[in-house]
Amino acid sequence: MLSLPIKFRDYVIGLMRIYQDKEWEIHEEDIDSINVLVTQLGLVIEYNGLKNFFEKVKFSLETLPKRLMQGL
Repeated sequence: MLSLPIKFRDYVIGLMRIYQDKEWEIHEEDIDSINVLVTQLGLVIEYNGLKNFFEKVKFSLETLPKRLMQGL
């Protein structure tokens, strides 16, 4: 099993585990490639989280009564 943290900035936001049913030799280049993958995955997770947050804020603002929006 290979286990690598998924990070965004200095925070661990997830974990990627790769399982193999047979013994295998993993090379340093393989680990480097997978590290690039988990770094990109961290960016995607954060981007989607921010996108979802802004979509919810937009929806909430659109559903406010119009009289409340006049002061904004």
